[in-house]
Amino acid sequence: WDSANPLAKEIEAYAPGMDLQELVNECHRRGIYIMGRIVVFKDEVLGKAKPDWAVKRVDGSLYADNEGLAWVDPFRQEVRDYNIALAVEIAQIGFDEVQLDYLRFPSDGSGILGLVYSQEANFETRTAAMAEFCAQMYDAVSRTPAFLSADIFGLTPFVDASRDMGIGQRVEDIAPSMDYLSPMAYPTTYADGTLGFPNPGLEPYQFVYRTVRALRARTTTPVRPWLQGYSIGGIEYGTFEFLEQRKAAEDAGSVGWIWWNSRGQYTPDAFYPDAIANTPGLSDPPSE
Repeated sequence: WDSANPLAKEIEAYAPGMDLQELVNECHRRGIYIMGRIVVFKDEVLGKAKPDWAVKRVDGSLYADNEGLAWVDPFRQEVRDYNIALAVEIAQIGFDEVQLDYLRFPSDGSGILGLVYSQEANFETRTAAMAEFCAQMYDAVSRTPAFLSADIFGLTPFVDASRDMGIGQRVEDIAPSMDYLSPMAYPTTYADGTLGFPNPGLEPYQFVYRTVRALRARTTTPVRPWLQGYSIGGIEYGTFEFLEQRKAAEDAGSVGWIWWNSRGQYTPDAFYPDAIANTPGLSDPPSE
């Protein structure tokens, strides 16, 4: 959006023609709860406009992930301040919730092990950076009417707190500063053999259920998972698979669920309040 933030204006970080206030007003007129998702540390526009704030390779060139996009340095307070300012701005515009995505250090692309930041990146500094940023963000957003939430990998709830997968993402650092936590529990993204299942993509109920349960065991922050609203890799998902995930989330004690489909194409039958009750054959919770 055409932000009033001086840095956003300087680097032209907006798509012309969008009246965000008009959108918010129309959504609220229709009774729609609006979440503003901010892709935090994966920021091609900011990284290229402010290369001193970007993640670099040893030779000084900008790091690019597998999509060819730049990332910015989570240690830099300037980067944090910019995202905090944008979050507060959309909250003041009227968004009901600000959601933080890519709340981590980069994990793919060439030279990933030799990346250069403004300070040494190790387990202690990465996790401290995430905890500090989340606390700063919460302090700012909590002064507005908006809620604050974060997306995390679906695997994160299963990783022991003594590890951060090299990306600084741990439940213990992020959850205390969030009103909601949303694991990306897309069954097809879990590696074959995870939790003893040969092909997780064929087990939509199991993986959503177990992910939500594992996360709820580690935090009192309400859990509201992302669910897979698409087909990929030869595994077809339709209304039944969508409802398997939705039921799994509800059975595991989630406070709701969110669908992800990159094209914004959804199956209405998966949304109806009575859809689960009227669909035979859906899974039941595993015995524990």
